[in-house]
Amino acid sequence: MIMKRLAGVLALLTFFLLPLSAGAQEKIFLFSSRATLLADSSLEVREDITVNVEGRQIRRGIYRDFPTTYTAPSGRTVRVGF
Repeated sequence: MIMKRLAGVLALLTFFLLPLSAGAQEKIFLFSSRATLLADSSLEVREDITVNVEGRQIRRGIYRDFPTTYTAPSGRTVRVGF
């Protein structure tokens, strides 16, 4: 009788705890970026991103910043706007 109860308790614990360990993770599987400086000095950027999102850490997309201040070969600081 005790063994049947123990087996039942273990089955219930397994039933409730197994999904917690098998839950999917938020993960970036692939990030590929290509930036091309065009003849008119504009920048063309292509990004390919494959992610798994659960809404825990990644909630509203993926953000990135482009530098807008550069040092020219002459040593002068150049600022560009987007």
